[in-house]
Amino acid sequence: MKKDDIMTHLREENTAFHNAKKIKLFILFVVFPSLVYSQINLNGFGEVNQFNSISSATSLVTSYIDSDREPDYIVANSSKTITVHLSTQDYKINSINVPFEISLLRRIKKVGESETEIGFLSRRDKVFGTFIINAKGKLSKLQSTKFENNPENFVISRNTQKALVFGSNFDGIKLVDTDFNGETLDLVKGRLVRDAVFYDFDNDLNTDIVYYDIFNGTLNLIRNEINFQLTEINLSKEIKNLTRFRRADFNYDGFEDLLFSSANGIEIFQGDSISVFEQSKILIKENDVKDFQLIDLNNDGYLDIVYLKNSVTGKQLFASIMQNGKLSKPVLLSGVNSVATFDVSSWSKVKLSFLTDESKVTMMTSISKLENTFLRLGALPCRIFAFRKDSNSLLNLAIIDSIDNTLKLYTEALSKYYEFKLKNLHNNLKVSFLDNEKLLLIIFTKGRKLIEILNINLTDGSYWTRQYYTINNILDLKIDNRENNLPAIITLTDKSGSVSIEEFEYKGIRYSKSEPTIISENIKTAMFSATKKYGYIKKISDFSFELGVEFLKGSDAALANNRVVNIDTTFLTYTAVKSFGNEDDPIILYVLKTVMNSYTFIFYNTNFIKLNNTIDLENIQNVFRKRDNIASMFFTDDNKIYSAEIRLNTGKIPSIEEIATYKGPYIVEFINEQNKYMFMINKTSNLIELKKIE
Repeated sequence: MKKDDIMTHLREENTAFHNAKKIKLFILFVVFPSLVYSQINLNGFGEVNQFNSISSATSLVTSYIDSDREPDYIVANSSKTITVHLSTQDYKINSINVPFEISLLRRIKKVGESETEIGFLSRRDKVFGTFIINAKGKLSKLQSTKFENNPENFVISRNTQKALVFGSNFDGIKLVDTDFNGETLDLVKGRLVRDAVFYDFDNDLNTDIVYYDIFNGTLNLIRNEINFQLTEINLSKEIKNLTRFRRADFNYDGFEDLLFSSANGIEIFQGDSISVFEQSKILIKENDVKDFQLIDLNNDGYLDIVYLKNSVTGKQLFASIMQNGKLSKPVLLSGVNSVATFDVSSWSKVKLSFLTDESKVTMMTSISKLENTFLRLGALPCRIFAFRKDSNSLLNLAIIDSIDNTLKLYTEALSKYYEFKLKNLHNNLKVSFLDNEKLLLIIFTKGRKLIEILNINLTDGSYWTRQYYTINNILDLKIDNRENNLPAIITLTDKSGSVSIEEFEYKGIRYSKSEPTIISENIKTAMFSATKKYGYIKKISDFSFELGVEFLKGSDAALANNRVVNIDTTFLTYTAVKSFGNEDDPIILYVLKTVMNSYTFIFYNTNFIKLNNTIDLENIQNVFRKRDNIASMFFTDDNKIYSAEIRLNTGKIPSIEEIATYKGPYIVEFINEQNKYMFMINKTSNLIELKKIE
């Protein structure tokens, strides 16, 4: 093919983009509703599935290959074998022998209804080529061209008729006809190129080529002139450590923009103002971005950014969601630190797929239903907490992530995300909404002394944090709202069975700590059931315990209640007090466990009732009032999760129902009066499993 013919194809490609721009401007006013299910907005998150691929896999491409409209995958591992995973075959490994050691794959186009064209690169064999995969996963029509040097990467033009081949050990850029019927054109010989892209930088309807010169650290331009002649323009635009180009009309103004990742993060040259690439704008400030792609993850009509960060702590995948014209704080998507590469697909319900160093392929899907969904809410979550704001009753989740001691906060029905670094890994959290904009979080660990305070402005994400230590070990903690000040923090603390109150009250500019005030002796355990009331288990003798409800000083002590139970303490292994429901009318459970037996008592309506059960209720998660004298209880025996009805006036449990296999810490949350959902950490996949309870 002649040089003029190659340039004509470049012109045709860019004309196609400008025609597409007119269509895009026409549909700008279409409103895309967000996904809302029973007051939960799960935009930005997806159902997750995973399967194994060929060992030592290095490259992944997503495409429609078979006929069921589900995504299929082709995987390479720098050997003379590629693997095709078809959805119609449950993604089992289907190996195909090829004549080259393929190291990189890219999707080119669909050929008719039953065939897909794929581009490939063999760094070892110095070859670029294409092949066809049919609907049965069979390979045909392999074509290629060989070079003198080792190529590392390639990009395909919009009309799929041209490719740019280049690399850090490659001599310049090769402009290749993907039909392999014409000549290969040498561009910028002597340059080492990290990345290149077809891009009309001056909006003259002629497609130019932008590339990054590794040796000089500069962005450079090969301009396609009006007479279809290529002219190299040395812009000498210095960019530190550029890793990837992407082009898209990111801000929907009708002009194609040029985005790139570098040492500064992910930046954009806006297409309506580019002349010599003078000024870029930082979209995401992040170090060590290896690759990024643009995709509408949450189906709201706006492009989001998914990027792969490669740092000393591992290779992780993040997403930044476009919300109200601004990109959100990046959310960690991958639950592993070994992401090798990833791919996106806009035409499929599977929006994102990634390949790990362990050769596992993970598929993240747009949610079409709420039930039985896996959510990526942290890398290695260890605890989940749910809470609501009275003014709107939308669900909020707080996740304590053990991989990096962070608190991941999802507010307003999971539609907004915040992340905060903690000093220690904690196991408990208390929440108070100070007003419609401010949230107070108190994070602590039972049995330890550190309290971490987060005061967050939910409007702009600003916050301040403080750390305080109690004198004795913490049993429980309450937030006590007081007028004209930040809430006070009241702690129940323990020292060798002597239970004290320690208060932190905000005075002026900081919290001031009180000295411990002993309120009871010989206590085995205690827990607040209301701001001024706590439940306790006290040892009376070697054969008896007192179960009680006590009021703090300044309250009506005459309302205190207690009951003595006879248990041989020689064999006592576990005691716990747990409070559920609202503070005005709480349900308090007392659990005592010996080597042989487990005893559970419930305090309700001033009475202590022994639960009539034969099952170990040590791990009671929650109790919900259903109606007068009847409550629902959820508990686990570390193998299964169960639900049961409790007759509060008699202690009888008529029936117990298994609802899930136990996979880690969980919470049961009412979304509304009719629906209950369980958020459960799946320890196998480190995902949060969302299950509807019938």
